[in-house]
Amino acid sequence: MAISKLEAVNIILAAIGEDPVSSLSSGLGDAEIAESKLDAVKTDVLAKGWHCNTEDEVYLTPDSDSYIQLPSNTLRVDSSYTSAHIDVVQRGTRLYNLADRTYEFDDGIYCKIVYDLDWDELTHEMQRYIAAKAARIFQEEKMGSVALDGFTVRNEAEAKAALDDSEDESGDYNVLRDSPSVRLATRRNNRLYGIG
Repeated sequence: MAISKLEAVNIILAAIGEDPVSSLSSGLGDAEIAESKLDAVKTDVLAKGWHCNTEDEVYLTPDSDSYIQLPSNTLRVDSSYTSAHIDVVQRGTRLYNLADRTYEFDDGIYCKIVYDLDWDELTHEMQRYIAAKAARIFQEEKMGSVALDGFTVRNEAEAKAALDDSEDESGDYNVLRDSPSVRLATRRNNRLYGIG
């Protein structure tokens, strides 16, 4: 069951002993700060790149000016295995070719993109972890209580463990297939590569 953004803000407020609010537009200063902290922590956590917010082999094409514009919610981008020979980075809202030192591309490129998703698009485990982490940070900044810190640290650790379990389960990770360096080594000089 998903956690609403309002519930997440109330989790953060509870970490400092504040009463819950009934709306995100309550006008309560602490609630507004809690929501702001939740948004910041969400972006920081998602920037790592998780199964739920990462897409590989996304084909991006140049526009009429030969620039490749990135989706507005891009947190991180890199060339995919298919286009690994092209070294790219995100600069502003465009893709930049480091080797040629240019924003201009003659052809499209396959990329791996990490997206900043809306709160409602996140998994329950991700929402729970972000709320717990934001609650710990908020409590440390607002109260600095050692006693409360013990509770928030434990809640964050439990939420992180649940998130890691969920990530491992849904990601179907395989050391031979999902590591670019291992994938390259296992396919190199393999007479069976490409058959099947």
